[in-house]
Amino acid sequence: MKQCYSLSQCAIWILIAIMLLLPVNSFAQSKNKQELSLTDEEIKTLFEKKKDPVFSGILSFYMPGLGQFYCDEKLKGAAFLITEYTIIIGSMFYFLDFNFKAGGDSGFNLKVDANQTDMGLFSIERKHLFYATVATLSLIHIFNIIDAVKSAYLFNGTLEQKRKNLIQKYPHLDMGCNNDGGMYLAFSSHL
Repeated sequence: MKQCYSLSQCAIWILIAIMLLLPVNSFAQSKNKQELSLTDEEIKTLFEKKKDPVFSGILSFYMPGLGQFYCDEKLKGAAFLITEYTIIIGSMFYFLDFNFKAGGDSGFNLKVDANQTDMGLFSIERKHLFYATVATLSLIHIFNIIDAVKSAYLFNGTLEQKRKNLIQKYPHLDMGCNNDGGMYLAFSSHL
């Protein structure tokens, strides 16, 4: 088979051969080229989502410390979880009367006002101690919810500051949020 190439086809093949033989960097070089090399922490900062304060408060309402875990404050979340459950379990053992007799009187009985409790100098009825325990637990739980909301705001503020520092470090880096809640990341071509 005989192949005939026109002059334009030969010119295209010669251009392709020249482009393949030349180094790639010769086309993309510029005098002000700055390389972008981000650390793992900086990449995490770029793509980390902000935390929702309302959702954080709801999580802590349902389970103590869960809102703090959501905001990456694991030690504080564990402290709230252990504190509240220790008070709840300790109160259950203190205020429930464990009676394991056979018959109709067996099982768990809550006897809040049955006995007097000796607390050193004062003698307090068990029902008052029960009310004080419930009030203390309620205050701790409310503080837990408020702290979870504050933790989310603190996380978001710290994340914004880290992003501002990245923009100062890499001035050609452009990032922001769209109106629909999405995030964009762009690099400007001119410095």
